[in-house]
Amino acid sequence: MKRPALIITALIMPILLLVSCERDSVRISGEGPVVTKTITVPEFTGIDLAGAANIIITQGATQTVEVSAQQNIIDRLETNVSGGIWTVKLEDGNYTNYDLTILITIPIISSLLVSGSGNIEVNDFTGQDDLELTITQTITGSGAVTNTN
Repeated sequence: MKRPALIITALIMPILLLVSCERDSVRISGEGPVVTKTITVPEFTGIDLAGAANIIITQGATQTVEVSAQQNIIDRLETNVSGGIWTVKLEDGNYTNYDLTILITIPIISSLLVSGSGNIEVNDFTGQDDLELTITQTITGSGAVTNTN
């Protein structure tokens, strides 16, 4: 008699755990066509990719940030800068079916971190002495940092 109750409990517990986790998570899927927008981000010299995105960085006289994704994904991109570092991530939620590409032009770059899932590509930076790249210690998700010069 105890054995069937144990089996039923063992079958029901994982379902209850999944349902309780799902309830608190907002599920957001990229909807509509991919659009490209220029967004305003406070001045920064470092980037921490804490979400899933592809970032391409080039050197230029003034800072510009151009984002390509579905509009409902762009609307959830956080633009908070702290200590000169822009942490690139989306608002909390469970995201599916989207492709986020960010083109950044900045005069100098001081640090690049990948703590999410994605890629950072740095193109054509000249006249800069120090760039902090801590790849093995900072990539905690999946992704890459590449420098093409």
